[in-house]
Amino acid sequence: MNLYLTGALEILTEKARMLNAFIPRQLPRDVDLLVDTCKRLSSERIGQIRLLTNNPQMLLPENEPERLREYKRISKEIEVIEKVGITTLNRWQDEDTLLNRIAHQLSIEIKYPLTTPIVASLSKDFYCTYPGLNLLLVPLYESKSLLYLPLLGHEFAHHLLACRNDPLVEPFLIHFCDIVENAMDYVSDGLAKSKQRHEPLLLQLYFESWHRSWFKWASEIICDLFAVFTLGVSFVWSSLHYCLQYGEDPYILISTPTSHPPFGIRIEIMIRGLRLIGLNQDADQIESFWNKYIGVSNYSPSAEYYRCFPGKLIDDIVNKSRDAVDSINCDLIVNCSEDDIRATFNESWKIFWGNSNTYLSWENKQMESLKQKFL
Repeated sequence: MNLYLTGALEILTEKARMLNAFIPRQLPRDVDLLVDTCKRLSSERIGQIRLLTNNPQMLLPENEPERLREYKRISKEIEVIEKVGITTLNRWQDEDTLLNRIAHQLSIEIKYPLTTPIVASLSKDFYCTYPGLNLLLVPLYESKSLLYLPLLGHEFAHHLLACRNDPLVEPFLIHFCDIVENAMDYVSDGLAKSKQRHEPLLLQLYFESWHRSWFKWASEIICDLFAVFTLGVSFVWSSLHYCLQYGEDPYILISTPTSHPPFGIRIEIMIRGLRLIGLNQDADQIESFWNKYIGVSNYSPSAEYYRCFPGKLIDDIVNKSRDAVDSINCDLIVNCSEDDIRATFNESWKIFWGNSNTYLSWENKQMESLKQKFL
Protein backbone atom coordinates (compact mmCIF):
# COMPACT_ATOMS: atom_id res chain seq x y z
CA MET A 1 0.00 0.00 0.00
CA ASN A 2 2.80 2.45 0.85
CA LEU A 3 4.41 1.83 -2.55
CA TYR A 4 1.12 2.65 -4.28
CA LEU A 5 0.57 5.77 -2.15
CA THR A 6 4.07 7.09 -2.84
CA GLY A 7 3.43 6.95 -6.59
CA ALA A 8 -0.14 8.25 -6.34
CA LEU A 9 0.89 11.18 -4.14
CA GLU A 10 3.59 12.16 -6.62
CA ILE A 11 1.02 12.23 -9.42
CA LEU A 12 -1.39 14.23 -7.23
CA THR A 13 1.36 16.77 -6.51
CA GLU A 14 1.96 17.28 -10.22
CA LYS A 15 -1.78 17.67 -10.83
CA ALA A 16 -2.11 20.31 -8.10
CA ARG A 17 0.91 22.14 -9.51
CA MET A 18 -0.21 22.01 -13.14
CA LEU A 19 -3.75 23.22 -12.40
CA ASN A 20 -2.42 26.76 -12.17
CA ALA A 21 -1.46 26.56 -15.85
CA PHE A 22 -5.15 26.36 -16.75
CA ILE A 23 -5.81 29.83 -15.30
CA PRO A 24 -5.89 32.38 -18.16
CA ARG A 25 -3.49 35.26 -17.69
CA GLN A 26 -5.76 38.02 -19.05
CA LEU A 27 -8.75 37.81 -16.74
CA PRO A 28 -10.66 40.87 -15.44
CA ARG A 29 -9.74 42.15 -12.00
CA ASP A 30 -13.15 40.97 -10.79
CA VAL A 31 -11.74 37.46 -10.31
CA ASP A 32 -8.38 38.31 -8.74
CA LEU A 33 -9.54 36.96 -5.39
CA LEU A 34 -10.63 33.64 -6.90
CA VAL A 35 -7.30 33.31 -8.72
CA ASP A 36 -5.38 33.92 -5.49
CA THR A 37 -7.64 31.54 -3.55
CA CYS A 38 -7.21 28.69 -6.03
CA LYS A 39 -3.43 29.13 -6.08
CA ARG A 40 -3.25 29.31 -2.30
CA LEU A 41 -5.39 26.21 -1.79
CA SER A 42 -3.38 24.25 -4.38
CA SER A 43 -0.15 25.26 -2.67
CA GLU A 44 -1.50 24.22 0.74
CA ARG A 45 -2.50 20.80 -0.59
CA ILE A 46 0.97 20.31 -2.11
CA GLY A 47 2.45 21.09 1.31
CA GLN A 48 0.18 18.48 2.91
CA ILE A 49 1.20 15.91 0.31
CA ARG A 50 4.86 16.53 1.02
CA LEU A 51 4.28 15.77 4.69
CA LEU A 52 2.78 12.42 3.70
CA THR A 53 5.72 11.77 1.39
CA ASN A 54 8.70 13.04 3.38
CA ASN A 55 7.74 12.47 7.00
CA PRO A 56 9.40 9.15 8.02
CA GLN A 57 6.61 8.48 10.53
CA MET A 58 4.02 8.44 7.74
CA LEU A 59 6.01 5.71 5.92
CA LEU A 60 5.69 3.24 8.77
CA PRO A 61 3.41 0.25 8.00
CA GLU A 62 1.19 0.96 11.02
CA ASN A 63 0.42 4.43 9.64
CA GLU A 64 -0.79 3.20 6.25
CA PRO A 65 -4.51 3.65 7.17
CA GLU A 66 -3.94 7.30 8.16
CA ARG A 67 -1.84 7.94 5.06
CA LEU A 68 -4.58 6.46 2.88
CA ARG A 69 -7.29 8.55 4.56
CA GLU A 70 -5.25 11.72 4.05
CA TYR A 71 -4.65 10.83 0.42
CA LYS A 72 -8.39 10.45 -0.16
CA ARG A 73 -9.18 13.74 1.64
CA ILE A 74 -6.59 15.75 -0.28
CA SER A 75 -7.70 14.19 -3.58
CA LYS A 76 -11.30 15.31 -2.97
CA GLU A 77 -10.21 18.83 -2.04
CA ILE A 78 -8.06 19.15 -5.16
CA GLU A 79 -11.00 17.89 -7.20
CA VAL A 80 -13.14 20.78 -5.93
CA ILE A 81 -10.38 23.26 -6.73
CA GLU A 82 -10.14 21.81 -10.25
CA LYS A 83 -13.81 21.24 -11.12
CA VAL A 84 -15.18 24.37 -9.47
CA GLY A 85 -12.53 27.06 -9.02
CA ILE A 86 -10.08 26.48 -11.87
CA THR A 87 -12.80 25.49 -14.35
CA THR A 88 -14.68 28.70 -13.56
CA LEU A 89 -11.57 30.75 -14.29
CA ASN A 90 -10.69 28.75 -17.39
CA ARG A 91 -14.13 29.29 -18.93
CA TRP A 92 -14.71 32.88 -17.81
CA GLN A 93 -16.86 34.91 -20.23
CA ASP A 94 -18.20 38.46 -20.48
CA GLU A 95 -21.54 37.14 -19.20
CA ASP A 96 -19.80 36.10 -15.99
CA THR A 97 -18.30 39.54 -15.61
CA LEU A 98 -21.79 41.04 -15.93
CA LEU A 99 -23.20 38.73 -13.26
CA ASN A 100 -20.24 39.42 -11.03
CA ARG A 101 -20.71 43.18 -11.22
CA ILE A 102 -24.46 42.93 -10.64
CA ALA A 103 -23.72 40.87 -7.53
CA HIS A 104 -21.16 43.40 -6.34
CA GLN A 105 -23.61 46.25 -6.80
CA LEU A 106 -26.18 44.28 -4.82
CA SER A 107 -23.69 43.71 -2.00
CA ILE A 108 -23.00 47.46 -1.85
CA GLU A 109 -26.70 48.31 -1.69
CA ILE A 110 -27.47 45.90 1.15
CA LYS A 111 -24.23 46.78 2.99
CA TYR A 112 -23.06 43.19 2.88
CA PRO A 113 -20.29 42.83 5.50
CA LEU A 114 -18.11 40.36 3.56
CA THR A 115 -16.22 40.43 0.29
CA THR A 116 -18.72 39.90 -2.51
CA PRO A 117 -18.69 36.27 -3.66
CA ILE A 118 -17.53 35.71 -7.23
CA VAL A 119 -20.53 34.76 -9.40
CA ALA A 120 -20.21 32.63 -12.54
CA SER A 121 -22.69 30.90 -14.84
CA LEU A 122 -21.24 27.41 -14.64
CA SER A 123 -23.71 25.57 -12.40
CA LYS A 124 -25.36 22.28 -13.29
CA ASP A 125 -27.37 22.31 -10.04
CA PHE A 126 -29.20 25.65 -10.18
CA TYR A 127 -27.86 28.14 -7.61
CA CYS A 128 -25.08 26.69 -5.45
CA THR A 129 -22.32 28.17 -3.35
CA TYR A 130 -18.77 27.29 -2.32
CA PRO A 131 -17.81 29.49 0.66
CA GLY A 132 -14.29 28.04 0.80
CA LEU A 133 -13.67 29.48 -2.67
CA ASN A 134 -15.88 32.55 -2.07
CA LEU A 135 -17.65 31.42 -5.22
CA LEU A 136 -21.30 31.27 -6.23
CA LEU A 137 -22.41 29.37 -9.34
CA VAL A 138 -25.62 29.94 -11.27
CA PRO A 139 -27.03 28.38 -14.47
CA LEU A 140 -25.89 29.58 -17.89
CA TYR A 141 -29.06 31.52 -18.75
CA GLU A 142 -28.95 33.77 -15.68
CA SER A 143 -26.91 36.42 -17.50
CA LYS A 144 -29.91 36.86 -19.83
CA SER A 145 -32.73 37.02 -17.31
CA LEU A 146 -33.79 38.88 -14.16
CA LEU A 147 -36.46 36.70 -12.59
CA TYR A 148 -34.15 34.37 -10.66
CA LEU A 149 -31.34 36.80 -9.81
CA PRO A 150 -32.88 37.78 -6.43
CA LEU A 151 -31.87 34.28 -5.28
CA LEU A 152 -28.35 35.70 -5.02
CA GLY A 153 -29.42 37.16 -1.67
CA HIS A 154 -30.04 33.69 -0.22
CA GLU A 155 -26.61 32.48 -1.32
CA PHE A 156 -24.94 35.58 0.13
CA ALA A 157 -26.36 34.59 3.51
CA HIS A 158 -24.83 31.12 3.26
CA HIS A 159 -21.43 32.80 3.10
CA LEU A 160 -22.28 34.67 6.30
CA LEU A 161 -23.06 31.36 8.03
CA ALA A 162 -19.72 29.93 6.86
CA CYS A 163 -17.72 32.92 8.12
CA ARG A 164 -15.54 32.50 11.21
CA ASN A 165 -13.55 34.89 13.41
CA ASP A 166 -15.04 38.08 11.98
CA PRO A 167 -16.45 40.45 14.63
CA LEU A 168 -18.71 42.09 12.03
CA VAL A 169 -20.47 38.81 11.30
CA GLU A 170 -20.44 37.16 14.74
CA PRO A 171 -23.74 38.78 15.89
CA PHE A 172 -25.50 37.17 12.92
CA LEU A 173 -24.10 33.77 13.89
CA ILE A 174 -25.14 34.23 17.52
CA HIS A 175 -28.74 34.84 16.50
CA PHE A 176 -28.58 31.85 14.17
CA CYS A 177 -27.40 29.65 17.05
CA ASP A 178 -30.33 30.89 19.16
CA ILE A 179 -32.73 29.87 16.38
CA VAL A 180 -31.21 26.40 16.18
CA GLU A 181 -31.20 25.96 19.96
CA ASN A 182 -34.86 26.92 20.30
CA ALA A 183 -35.90 24.57 17.51
CA MET A 184 -33.85 21.73 18.97
CA ASP A 185 -35.36 22.32 22.41
CA TYR A 186 -38.87 22.21 20.97
CA VAL A 187 -38.21 18.93 19.15
CA SER A 188 -36.43 17.34 22.12
CA ASP A 189 -39.33 18.25 24.38
CA GLY A 190 -41.80 16.88 21.84
CA LEU A 191 -39.92 13.61 21.56
CA ALA A 192 -39.80 13.18 25.34
CA LYS A 193 -43.55 13.81 25.65
CA SER A 194 -44.25 11.46 22.75
CA LYS A 195 -42.40 8.66 24.52
CA GLN A 196 -44.19 9.37 27.80
CA ARG A 197 -47.56 9.13 26.06
CA HIS A 198 -46.54 5.94 24.26
CA GLU A 199 -47.45 7.50 20.94
CA PRO A 200 -46.81 5.55 17.69
CA LEU A 201 -43.18 4.71 16.98
CA LEU A 202 -43.41 6.42 13.57
CA LEU A 203 -44.09 9.76 15.26
CA GLN A 204 -41.02 9.28 17.45
CA LEU A 205 -39.00 8.56 14.31
CA TYR A 206 -40.30 11.82 12.89
CA PHE A 207 -39.17 13.74 15.96
CA GLU A 208 -35.74 12.13 15.80
CA SER A 209 -35.32 12.99 12.12
CA TRP A 210 -36.50 16.58 12.77
CA HIS A 211 -33.90 16.90 15.51
CA ARG A 212 -31.15 15.85 13.10
CA SER A 213 -32.54 18.11 10.36
CA TRP A 214 -33.16 21.39 12.15
CA PHE A 215 -29.60 22.74 11.93
CA LYS A 216 -29.68 22.56 8.12
CA TRP A 217 -33.33 23.66 8.02
CA ALA A 218 -32.50 26.72 10.12
CA SER A 219 -29.62 27.52 7.76
CA GLU A 220 -31.95 27.58 4.76
CA ILE A 221 -34.65 29.53 6.57
CA ILE A 222 -32.40 32.30 7.90
CA CYS A 223 -30.88 32.61 4.42
CA ASP A 224 -34.40 32.97 2.99
CA LEU A 225 -35.25 35.66 5.51
CA PHE A 226 -31.99 37.50 4.95
CA ALA A 227 -32.99 37.79 1.29
CA VAL A 228 -36.58 38.74 2.15
CA PHE A 229 -35.46 41.56 4.44
CA THR A 230 -32.79 42.93 2.09
CA LEU A 231 -34.31 42.28 -1.37
CA GLY A 232 -38.01 42.19 -0.61
CA VAL A 233 -40.84 40.56 -2.53
CA SER A 234 -38.73 39.83 -5.63
CA PHE A 235 -36.91 37.11 -3.70
CA VAL A 236 -40.20 35.51 -2.66
CA TRP A 237 -41.53 35.55 -6.23
CA SER A 238 -38.26 34.05 -7.47
CA SER A 239 -38.53 31.28 -4.88
CA LEU A 240 -42.15 30.60 -5.85
CA HIS A 241 -41.15 30.57 -9.51
CA TYR A 242 -38.62 27.85 -8.72
CA CYS A 243 -41.14 25.88 -6.67
CA LEU A 244 -43.75 25.90 -9.44
CA GLN A 245 -41.18 25.07 -12.10
CA TYR A 246 -39.28 22.30 -10.32
CA GLY A 247 -40.83 21.61 -6.91
CA GLU A 248 -42.92 18.70 -5.70
CA ASP A 249 -45.30 18.44 -2.73
CA PRO A 250 -44.43 21.51 -0.60
CA TYR A 251 -45.72 19.89 2.58
CA ILE A 252 -43.96 16.56 2.41
CA LEU A 253 -42.18 15.30 5.52
CA ILE A 254 -40.30 12.02 5.72
CA SER A 255 -39.02 10.09 8.71
CA THR A 256 -35.34 10.49 7.73
CA PRO A 257 -33.21 13.66 7.99
CA THR A 258 -33.27 16.13 5.09
CA SER A 259 -31.15 19.14 4.16
CA HIS A 260 -34.02 21.48 3.22
CA PRO A 261 -37.32 22.09 5.05
CA PRO A 262 -40.59 21.65 3.11
CA PHE A 263 -41.20 24.58 0.82
CA GLY A 264 -44.61 25.15 2.38
CA ILE A 265 -43.08 26.32 5.65
CA ARG A 266 -40.47 28.35 3.81
CA ILE A 267 -43.12 30.33 1.94
CA GLU A 268 -45.12 30.82 5.15
CA ILE A 269 -42.02 32.18 6.87
CA MET A 270 -41.23 34.46 3.91
CA ILE A 271 -44.75 35.89 4.05
CA ARG A 272 -44.39 36.55 7.78
CA GLY A 273 -41.03 38.17 7.05
CA LEU A 274 -42.62 40.54 4.54
CA ARG A 275 -45.28 41.50 7.09
CA LEU A 276 -42.65 42.08 9.78
CA ILE A 277 -41.01 44.84 7.69
CA GLY A 278 -44.34 46.38 6.73
CA LEU A 279 -44.80 44.95 3.21
CA ASN A 280 -48.33 43.74 3.93
CA GLN A 281 -49.71 44.34 0.44
CA ASP A 282 -46.93 42.25 -1.11
CA ALA A 283 -47.49 39.57 1.54
CA ASP A 284 -51.24 39.47 0.74
CA GLN A 285 -50.54 39.06 -2.99
CA ILE A 286 -48.04 36.25 -2.37
CA GLU A 287 -50.38 34.51 0.06
CA SER A 288 -53.30 34.70 -2.36
CA PHE A 289 -51.25 33.25 -5.21
CA TRP A 290 -49.83 30.52 -2.98
CA ASN A 291 -53.31 29.45 -1.84
CA LYS A 292 -54.46 29.24 -5.47
CA TYR A 293 -51.44 27.10 -6.33
CA ILE A 294 -52.10 24.76 -3.40
CA GLY A 295 -55.75 24.45 -4.43
CA VAL A 296 -54.97 23.74 -8.08
CA SER A 297 -52.31 21.19 -7.13
CA ASN A 298 -54.50 19.57 -4.45
CA TYR A 299 -51.76 19.61 -1.81
CA SER A 300 -52.52 19.63 1.91
CA PRO A 301 -50.39 19.56 5.09
CA SER A 302 -50.36 16.48 7.30
CA ALA A 303 -50.84 16.40 11.07
CA GLU A 304 -47.10 15.76 11.41
CA TYR A 305 -46.41 18.92 9.41
CA TYR A 306 -48.36 21.10 11.83
CA ARG A 307 -46.67 19.40 14.75
CA CYS A 308 -43.22 20.02 13.28
CA PHE A 309 -43.80 23.73 12.63
CA PRO A 310 -45.91 25.32 15.40
CA GLY A 311 -46.76 28.98 15.02
CA LYS A 312 -44.90 30.12 18.14
CA LEU A 313 -41.64 28.56 16.94
CA ILE A 314 -42.06 30.07 13.47
CA ASP A 315 -42.68 33.55 14.90
CA ASP A 316 -39.55 33.20 17.03
CA ILE A 317 -37.50 32.27 13.96
CA VAL A 318 -38.78 35.23 11.94
CA ASN A 319 -38.17 37.73 14.73
CA LYS A 320 -34.68 36.43 15.53
CA SER A 321 -33.76 36.44 11.84
CA ARG A 322 -34.77 40.10 11.62
CA ASP A 323 -32.61 40.77 14.68
CA ALA A 324 -29.75 38.88 12.99
CA VAL A 325 -29.91 41.09 9.90
CA ASP A 326 -30.16 44.24 12.01
CA SER A 327 -27.19 43.13 14.13
CA ILE A 328 -24.82 43.31 11.14
CA ASN A 329 -26.30 46.60 9.92
CA CYS A 330 -27.49 45.33 6.55
CA ASP A 331 -29.80 47.67 4.65
CA LEU A 332 -33.46 46.59 4.45
CA ILE A 333 -35.45 46.67 1.23
CA VAL A 334 -37.70 49.39 2.70
CA ASN A 335 -34.72 51.76 2.40
CA CYS A 336 -34.15 50.89 -1.26
CA SER A 337 -33.77 53.73 -3.77
CA GLU A 338 -35.28 53.62 -7.25
CA ASP A 339 -31.81 53.39 -8.82
CA ASP A 340 -30.85 50.23 -6.92
CA ILE A 341 -30.39 46.94 -8.73
CA ARG A 342 -32.76 45.39 -6.20
CA ALA A 343 -35.38 47.93 -7.29
CA THR A 344 -34.91 46.54 -10.81
CA PHE A 345 -35.43 43.02 -9.45
CA ASN A 346 -38.70 44.04 -7.82
CA GLU A 347 -39.79 45.97 -10.92
CA SER A 348 -39.21 42.90 -13.08
CA TRP A 349 -41.84 40.96 -11.16
CA LYS A 350 -44.28 43.89 -11.27
CA ILE A 351 -43.90 43.99 -15.05
CA PHE A 352 -44.29 40.22 -15.28
CA TRP A 353 -47.57 40.29 -13.36
CA GLY A 354 -48.77 43.48 -15.05
CA ASN A 355 -48.46 42.14 -18.59
CA SER A 356 -46.57 38.91 -19.09
CA ASN A 357 -46.93 39.25 -22.90
CA THR A 358 -44.63 42.27 -22.96
CA TYR A 359 -42.29 41.08 -20.21
CA LEU A 360 -39.60 39.53 -22.41
CA SER A 361 -39.11 42.66 -24.50
CA TRP A 362 -38.91 44.77 -21.32
CA GLU A 363 -36.41 42.34 -19.79
CA ASN A 364 -34.20 42.38 -22.90
CA LYS A 365 -34.01 46.16 -22.73
CA GLN A 366 -33.15 46.01 -19.02
CA MET A 367 -30.37 43.49 -19.58
CA GLU A 368 -28.92 45.62 -22.37
CA SER A 369 -29.05 48.61 -20.06
CA LEU A 370 -27.18 46.63 -17.35
CA LYS A 371 -24.55 45.59 -19.89
CA GLN A 372 -24.01 49.23 -20.85
CA LYS A 373 -23.75 50.20 -17.21
CA PHE A 374 -21.48 47.43 -15.94
CA LEU A 375 -19.49 46.33 -18.99
